[in-house]
Amino acid sequence: MQDAQIGLILRQLRRRAALRQVDVGAGRRISRGTVSRAERGQLDSLSVQSLRDVCASVGATLDLSVKWRGPLLDRLVDARHAELCARIVDILRRAGWEAHVEVTFSRFGERGSVDVLGLHRASRSVVVVEVKTMIVSLEELLRSHDVKVRLAPQIVRERWGWRPVRIGRLLVVEGSTANRSRISGAARLASQVLSGRAADARRWLQAPTGADLGAIWFVRPDRSTPNVRQVGQQRIRLPRRRVDPVPPEPER
Repeated sequence: MQDAQIGLILRQLRRRAALRQVDVGAGRRISRGTVSRAERGQLDSLSVQSLRDVCASVGATLDLSVKWRGPLLDRLVDARHAELCARIVDILRRAGWEAHVEVTFSRFGERGSVDVLGLHRASRSVVVVEVKTMIVSLEELLRSHDVKVRLAPQIVRERWGWRPVRIGRLLVVEGSTANRSRISGAARLASQVLSGRAADARRWLQAPTGADLGAIWFVRPDRSTPNVRQVGQQRIRLPRRRVDPVPPEPER
């Protein structure tokens, strides 16, 4: 969507709500000039937060997207996701669990796939692992994860022929500053179902007894993982510009 289109949408939404530009900014401490620039499509002069505030004031949300070399961007993101899944699969198997990746389901209109489904037959326990490289909406993430946890007993019974008595939910997140900040900002919401952390998850996976697990585990990508190009913070060294010596001024 072009900047001018965004500006036109914001203007029409404001008029639909019968608001003046000064009314839009009053509740969120947005200047009238900021609203005016947004509606004229002059987005380069605004911060992302200012633009989000203007959108929220007229009942809209700002949905940003990044485009880069077509399908190569999806492959890049998928590679990071696959790396985290591989790390969790390795941890589960070392602790004596079976680990199944991308377990699909379709039940009464609810469709999707479980990133990693761990089975511990000895204790009849199951862990439903959701793996995320980036947190966008924690509310939507928790809702989707809850569906998979709720359907886990039926998935296990239909595919493997036994019914679990204990179900753990584990959210594995790439440990970036942005992800930690987003979850910290919604700590009260997350703690309702995911009160545990990495240490709690490790203990439960080693001995899945007692109460069901609910935990968030921040994981750093394994820099030694082969065949996965690591993309992180890198220092960019620019080539030194050649500077020709300044000739001396002629004597007067």
